[in-house]
Amino acid sequence: MLREEEEEEEEEEEEEEEEEEEEEEEEEEEEEEEEEEEEEEEEEEEEEEEEEEEEEEEEEEEEEEEEEEEEEEEEEEEEEEEEEEEEEDEEEEEEEEEEEEEEEEEEEEEEEEEEEEEEEEEEEEEEEEEEEEEEEEEEEEEEEFFNRALWKMPPSHNKHAFLLMRSAQCPSVQNPPCPAPPSPFPQYPLPLPAEGHTCSHIVQGLVGK
Repeated sequence: MLREEEEEEEEEEEEEEEEEEEEEEEEEEEEEEEEEEEEEEEEEEEEEEEEEEEEEEEEEEEEEEEEEEEEEEEEEEEEEEEEEEEEEDEEEEEEEEEEEEEEEEEEEEEEEEEEEEEEEEEEEEEEEEEEEEEEEEEEEEEEEFFNRALWKMPPSHNKHAFLLMRSAQCPSVQNPPCPAPPSPFPQYPLPLPAEGHTCSHIVQGLVGK
C-alpha cells in the first residue's frame, strides 16, 4: 500500500512538475509573443518615424527648392533692375551729349552771327566811307567845275549864268524853254541850248569857247 501511495504521490508530483513546466513554457511563450508584439510595435513606430522623417525631409527639400526659386527670381529681378538702370543711365548720357552738342551748335551759330554782324558793320562802315569819299570828290568836282566855268565867263555874266544853270532855262527863248541835257550834277542841270537856239554867252562861258 505504501508503495502505491508513494508511486501515486510521485506521479502526482511529476504531473505537477509537468504542469508547472507547461505553465512556465506557456508563460515563456506569452512573454515571447509579447516581446514579438513589442518588437513589431517598435518596428512600426520606427517605420512611422522614418516615414515622418522622410516627409519632413521632403518638406524641407520642397522648402529649399522654393527658397532657391525665390532667390533666383529675386536675382532675375535685380538683374532686370540693373539693366533698366544701365539703360536709363545710357539714355541720360545720350541726352546730355545731345544737349551739349546743341549748345555747341548754338554757340557756333551765335559766333557766326556775330562774325556776320561784324562783317556787315565793317562793310557798312566801308560803304559809308566810300560814300563820304564820293561825296567829297563830287563836291570838289562841283567846286572845280563852277569855279572854272565862272572864271571863264565875263564878270557881267557870272550871276546870270549861275541862275541859268540852276533854273535850266534859256534866256533867248521864253516859251518853250530849252531842254537841258543831262548834267553830271543833277542838282545843277546845265542849260546848254537846243537845236535852233543861240545862247552864245552861256555856251561860250560854260564850255570854254
